Amino acid sequence: MLMLWISLTLAAFSAPAHAAALKFAIPPFLPQAEIEKSFTPLVAKLSELTGTPIEIETFPNYLAFWQATRTGSPFDIALDAAPTTDFRVQRQHWHVIA
Repeated sequence: MLMLWISLTLAAFSAPAHAAALKFAIPPFLPQAEIEKSFTPLVAKLSELTGTPIEIETFPNYLAFWQATRTGSPFDIALDAAPTTDFRVQRQHWHVIA
């Protein structure tokens, strides 16, 4: 199984409750329904802890995920594979949180 890391851009993580929802990008390593079922409890807990709504963003295939996250992505949180995490830290200035 592919080892995954959560990468995060910290721009709006402590925003007030009335702020726009953070976007959590998840690559398609499972069918969309399973991703939503698996990650909804995590997203709910993060929303509760931060006081900021968080929305899950899924993709039809890995190419769509890569294209959406490779150049200054509009996502605040992204779950990504270990090999690309280093790329994102060095070239896109993402911050690893776990």
